[in-house]
Amino acid sequence: MIKMYILKRKLVSFYETISTTEFGGKRIFHPQFVSRKLEINLIKNFLALSPVQAVIDYGCGPGPFKYLLPDRWIGVDLENNKNVDIIVNENEFPKNLTYSHFLCTSVLEHVREIDEFLISFDKNVPVGTLCLFTVPFMVFEHGTPNDYRRFTVDGLIKLFSKYEILTTLKMYGAGFCIANLINNQIDIFFRSHKIMRRIYFVCIPFLSIIYLINNIQGVILDKLMGKRKSNVIYNSSAILFKK
Repeated sequence: MIKMYILKRKLVSFYETISTTEFGGKRIFHPQFVSRKLEINLIKNFLALSPVQAVIDYGCGPGPFKYLLPDRWIGVDLENNKNVDIIVNENEFPKNLTYSHFLCTSVLEHVREIDEFLISFDKNVPVGTLCLFTVPFMVFEHGTPNDYRRFTVDGLIKLFSKYEILTTLKMYGAGFCIANLINNQIDIFFRSHKIMRRIYFVCIPFLSIIYLINNIQGVILDKLMGKRKSNVIYNSSAILFKK
């Protein structure tokens, strides 16, 4: 029994490893498929807007974007890992640091007291700092019990309206969203039922085929829809502004 449990854990871990890209994205046969190409290009443009003294990556997690500017990248998070340079409490910001760019990706949905975050942000982030925030919009519940909200692009504009907004972006269209939600519902079904969890590792190859087909259909749908794909149904919102 113990050996079987260890084998299942190893196989599931192996699946997650081979399906994860070097940038933290998920390959097309994974239920949470996303290449992160849009985010990476967005961040590259963000860094190119003005000379970079240093970048604060707030809520950096495993630091998937640090490779873009490793010698001037400051990872900030609540918990420690190899890519975290500064550990802070919730709604706390690093003090006495010189930096020109502030990055915050997929964090605001997990902030319990958003008003406190905004007050602290306004007080502690230097005036003139270029800031880029991304947040999920049409996406499955994740990181529970610390998943509190979703933001449209209009919601982000309202949130940061006192600053000089440079651009906004709706990322990943309806096809992507539909495939992502269906795949994750299938994945959650297998992971949340006791009997299904026992056979999950056996089903991974077959499930991967289903995820792959759904993801390809989603990509094709978004390609066919072209620029109209992100009007009202999209996966993530982004806002770039100068504080």
